[in-house]
Amino acid sequence: MKKSIKKNKVVTYIIIGVIFIVSIILAFLFLLQKSDKDYIQQLDAISQVKTYENDSLFKEGQKIIEKIKDKQSATKQIINFYKSWANYTYNLGNVDSSIIIMQKAIEANPHDVVLFTKYGFYLFHSGKEDMAVANWKKAIELDSTFTQSYVNLITYYFRSKFNIDSLSYYVNMLKKLDPEYPISKVVADTLKHFKKLN
Repeated sequence: MKKSIKKNKVVTYIIIGVIFIVSIILAFLFLLQKSDKDYIQQLDAISQVKTYENDSLFKEGQKIIEKIKDKQSATKQIINFYKSWANYTYNLGNVDSSIIIMQKAIEANPHDVVLFTKYGFYLFHSGKEDMAVANWKKAIELDSTFTQSYVNLITYYFRSKFNIDSLSYYVNMLKKLDPEYPISKVVADTLKHFKKLN
């Protein structure tokens, strides 16, 4: 009987020891695992880079986004990353890549008026004017007070189609939105802005 009690104590100590060791290993592995906060900080840092040597930072950012479990809490950083990268590829002359990147940003937040406006800008510069107009109109649907979408549409109808009815409509909408907004300045600024096409 004494042997049986000793044997049970030994088994109990072994089980406790194994549980203790497994607990330590799990705690160590938990400490090694990065949290969403760490990934979000990394993504934010990548978004702040103004010049990229190659696609490696973009690929790294993509990997970080995949690792973030709660993407909703990181929406701002994800969008900033995509906007930064789209702007960079646009400045390199790769408008098609900018369009693809902005699509990913819109997937991350399909209610962001700035994303639709910027997406329309890239579409316009790639020759997809009808799609650009549709995205600027979508931006106005999302937020009818966002002036840049009106400015883009005014410029488009002034410069590309010279559609007096549409031009008048968006000029009047912009005047209603902000009576102090200098419409002549809008036309001058946007012509200067879109002059890059010629």
